[in-house]
Amino acid sequence: MKIVGVDIGGTKINVGRVEGNSIAQKYLVKTPALEDESTVLNAIVTAVRKVLTNDVKAIGIGVPGMVDTKNG
Repeated sequence: MKIVGVDIGGTKINVGRVEGNSIAQKYLVKTPALEDESTVLNAIVTAVRKVLTNDVKAIGIGVPGMVDTKNG
């Protein structure tokens, strides 16, 4: 199974495609200054497209921050 993992950090966005038990491809880009949400979102989409293939079954994203489990 092929999956894509995305790690969004304060200084970099790290993306990788995993095939089986190996990282098949990686891509790293600096996290842009937060001018608005679309700037960061566009950087994430661009990074994912660099490693995406037609047969990827899932994409997982990790983002630092607090989670409010009570309110969702």
